[in-house]
Amino acid sequence: MCLLATSACASNPQSSDSNNAEAPVYTWGDWVDLGFTANLELANDSYAAFLNSDDMTHEVYDTSGNKVWDVPTLKPITMSVYNTWASDELFIAEVENGDLVGFNWADGAEKWRLNPAEILQCDPGDATYWSVASRTEPKVYDDSTIVLGIFDQNALDNGCRSAGDYPSSVAFDPKTGEEKWRGPNVNGGSGTVTSFTSVTGKHQYAAWGTDMQYQMSRTEVGSGKTTYAMVEKAHAPGFSIAHEVSDTGFVIAGGEPNEFVEVHTWSDQPGGAPIKAHPAVDFPVPYDLRNSQSSGYIYGFNVGPQKPNGSDLKYHFFNLTKPDSDTISPRSESYPTPEAPAIPGSDDAKGYEPYLWNDPLVPREGASPLIVLPGTSSPLVAFDYETGEPVWSVNGGDQISSTTYVPQTDEVIFSLDDEAIAVDAQTGEEKLREKFGDDVYGVDFFGGVMAVYHSDGTSIRALKH
Repeated sequence: MCLLATSACASNPQSSDSNNAEAPVYTWGDWVDLGFTANLELANDSYAAFLNSDDMTHEVYDTSGNKVWDVPTLKPITMSVYNTWASDELFIAEVENGDLVGFNWADGAEKWRLNPAEILQCDPGDATYWSVASRTEPKVYDDSTIVLGIFDQNALDNGCRSAGDYPSSVAFDPKTGEEKWRGPNVNGGSGTVTSFTSVTGKHQYAAWGTDMQYQMSRTEVGSGKTTYAMVEKAHAPGFSIAHEVSDTGFVIAGGEPNEFVEVHTWSDQPGGAPIKAHPAVDFPVPYDLRNSQSSGYIYGFNVGPQKPNGSDLKYHFFNLTKPDSDTISPRSESYPTPEAPAIPGSDDAKGYEPYLWNDPLVPREGASPLIVLPGTSSPLVAFDYETGEPVWSVNGGDQISSTTYVPQTDEVIFSLDDEAIAVDAQTGEEKLREKFGDDVYGVDFFGGVMAVYHSDGTSIRALKH
């Protein structure tokens, strides 16, 4: 019996998985109470890594709720945020000293360890970062690539500035930790050095220079081949790739305002005539690009008008790049969503960002995907991404606190008051409703594990097939 009323606003083709007789059939297992409050970091089908909210340590549990091993202390990027990735075999994490380690999910054994100073043959201090070139990041597949990049060596005092040439980026195989290629060399005389991994997982970019001119490089992740373009700033010195807008367009931070540059031609050698950048305020460029970790879609959005707490705050969604496409081609048209709702736990801030960090896109066969977001007059609305028209909605007056898509079961899960709820991602029909304690603060899903955060702690449920 369906307890949650829904309203269907259009016909909805079933997902391709539902029509594929070869696809495994997934069902949910039993609920398991961990007995304490912990946030789901990452998971595969059999194990899950959690951040314990009491002592801020990481632990790996099996899907029956048994602790398997303690994760060594990880290096925080910001409060409660860590560099972690997951493949079917490995939990990949940046540990306290800055090394990146591939741990076996089953027992915590180190399969490989990467140390920045050993790789670069000089001590970079805090001037490096780890990333994964993957269309479904933080999910790591066999064709994904780990990248060690330099983000601004000139601004920090470190042992590499006087050590001669060293690479602006180095790539590794996530299965073995073996080196795949090295990006262009830089040195202490290169000025500001920054690098950036494409949201497509296809390219690793770098830039270096001083004053107003900067050399950009673009390295193909698959082959390691590098091409170049020279860029000239228009307003102020400084160069950091803040946003990748398309295959050719970049928003550059470094001095106010941000600048925008389009690079249509890349050369085999450094140098060449500089390409002029322009103040970004003069160009209608997207604010951000993100990838769907379950499907590989890339989508873009900006916010306008720029009133973070304004009553007329609207999000404009555009630039839908299909999973099988390597070309980011933003369309000029966009549509505004209904007014963004208040952010849970905030007195006056509004926005969709807390929901976009999970996975809001639902693939559909023969149609553009849905983007599932909270509404102002409905807890949840699924919009056709191409048109902005609502396809289904969940009735009710209260606002959800979190939501995400589960590809194996083609469901959207979300939290509402003291319940965790799952609905059919194509139609909005209710599939699951579970009550927890006095309140549910949020839900998460990764790999094959759903986590529900509630007043009595954290409960998990794993998929079976």
